[in-house]
Amino acid sequence: MLASEIVTVGECGVGCDARLAVREGWWRSLGRAGLVPADIALVASTGQERAVLAHVGHFYRRAGLTAGAGFLFPEALAVLDVGARQVRCMRFETPLRARGYAATPSSECWGSDLVDVFPRSTGLSLPEALPVAAYPGLAARAAELVNALAVDGPLAIVGAMARDAHFLRILARRLSDDRPQAVLVTSSKAVFAGAYGAALLAGRRFRRATRSRASRVELPPLPPPPGRSTLN
Repeated sequence: MLASEIVTVGECGVGCDARLAVREGWWRSLGRAGLVPADIALVASTGQERAVLAHVGHFYRRAGLTAGAGFLFPEALAVLDVGARQVRCMRFETPLRARGYAATPSSECWGSDLVDVFPRSTGLSLPEALPVAAYPGLAARAAELVNALAVDGPLAIVGAMARDAHFLRILARRLSDDRPQAVLVTSSKAVFAGAYGAALLAGRRFRRATRSRASRVELPPLPPPPGRSTLN
């Protein structure tokens, strides 16, 4: 891994949209890695297709997240992705006649009506209101998906919410009550799971396309990412 960047939409100027944030992240990453665009052999992107405004290179959907989570958390039984529009849970190995994927309808992810009303009724700002108004319900929705897939073992959480320590504590407590054997694990790199997966799949795609010798060489396993911790 040569470089990684997190750019929040709106950070790069007034009226900034997702396309400008992607561009800003691209140039920051190149600068940190000491590269220029001509050094890049292949570009790939990932995400929820309907929510992504600009697909860059080859676009990976669910496969990118699965590959990245499997790389970051090889011991995990399943991965939980809590996004801005949808909560998704996937099992890496599905028992016979069991479900392997579950997701919330995008309109029911955050409980937007409650989030809109709560700040007005309390005088709190939206960032202050989210932990009180939305996090318990969001954790309950995530726990329902974990129960639906009968996850009893290490459960990796990825995506932007993996960086929110307060939400992780609420979710860990909820899982301890509902499904004690579902152990929540995370990492400082969990926010990049989809990007890691897209990069890994793009690398495999490039080796196949070029028929390079690298595709026939057994690469040594990479060390686990730093900062991984068990939360419950």
